[in-house]
Amino acid sequence: PGTWQKRKIVHFHRLKPHDILQYWLEGKCGSSAAKHCEAYQDEPLLCDSVQHFAWTATVDPSIIPDYCHDIFPAWPSNSKLCVDFFEAISSQKQPVGPKCERYLKQVITKRGMKPDVFPNLR
Repeated sequence: PGTWQKRKIVHFHRLKPHDILQYWLEGKCGSSAAKHCEAYQDEPLLCDSVQHFAWTATVDPSIIPDYCHDIFPAWPSNSKLCVDFFEAISSQKQPVGPKCERYLKQVITKRGMKPDVFPNLR
């Protein structure tokens, strides 16, 4: 527990935050991470790790918007969903647990879209 509290760097093995967001929102995943994207629900610490990334990235208000723009340069709406998702999970004081896609579904709905349009978002 104490090692996570003052972290500045979050190192990811397998799936990175951008891998899972691209998979959920665009239905694609980089070739090196493809098998892991399809089995993301078998990664019990994925969402907590993404949340720690979001907590750490909020030290500078430009990090998350810039990161999301880099992930989705041709899709401004997905970039906004990405920012909203990171804001939603970083605002949670407790670990989000293994089901963080519910927060993405909430931000999709708040933006007037339907989560079922994103087939990889289970």
